[in-house]
Amino acid sequence: MYDQVKKTKYGYYELIVKPSPEKLSEYYSKKYFQESKGAYQKEYSDSEIKFIENRIKRKYNIINDNLSLNHQMKFLDIGCGEGWSLSFFHSQGWEVKGLDFSTFACQSNNPDMVQFIEDGNVFDNIRKLAESTEKYDVILLDNVLEHVYDPEELIHILPNNLNYNGIICIEVPNDFSVLQQYLYNQQKIDKAFWVAIPDHISYFNTNGLKNLMSAYGWELYHLNTDYPLDLNLLNPDSNYVMDKGKGRNVHLARVDIENLLDDINSDLAIKLLSVYAEMGLGRNIIGFFKRANK
Repeated sequence: MYDQVKKTKYGYYELIVKPSPEKLSEYYSKKYFQESKGAYQKEYSDSEIKFIENRIKRKYNIINDNLSLNHQMKFLDIGCGEGWSLSFFHSQGWEVKGLDFSTFACQSNNPDMVQFIEDGNVFDNIRKLAESTEKYDVILLDNVLEHVYDPEELIHILPNNLNYNGIICIEVPNDFSVLQQYLYNQQKIDKAFWVAIPDHISYFNTNGLKNLMSAYGWELYHLNTDYPLDLNLLNPDSNYVMDKGKGRNVHLARVDIENLLDDINSDLAIKLLSVYAEMGLGRNIIGFFKRANK
């Protein structure tokens, strides 16, 4: 399981052999969205769009509870993808900006947001942005940090563009989790399916993410997650790793479950998912960070 990765000094894992930054840039600019890699699709059902928007609303509500909305708020989405978060924050009256290798996915799903995206090599554009005077109240890294060649460099320069009381929200896959370890040890799965090369270079757990952020002066003030999709792997009738044909229906059931939770009570859904996060469950880790008090 560990032959392709090594543990970093912060406690998360990274590939032993990394793709070059040049190959990564070509991959994300020419193939990632165009070939519907990762969680991206060319078309979504109404329930899937509701599912996407509910996830963004939960983030937004957690952020709102910890910000003073007393000026024109500004939102930066690094790796903005299809533009869903840009669209939501813009609908709330925020000034928005997105960075990504390509506007291809956004043109398909949120074409009115393309005007707010700076495309091209994201990491070059982040470095340029860090040298500017632009400041934002919230910086979002939604399923981005695991793709980055050097996460430490990115976390080091992000504060240059964040207002002092601003928030960094980071979502990464919850990898080498307690549930995944259990599934592997119990032979419910036959491989570490979450190791995805070249898509993912780093593999985060909660402590690894916290340790990395803490090293650069950031404190985790809220931890959240999503529905623990991998619980389905305990049931051979829904084990989408051993039978990939089951994956679509498992995904659609997850969509319905999360939508139902939000329909019942979105605040309680946040609390429930926070408990999952504290237990190390959930397919993704969603961390909300503020500058640590000195």
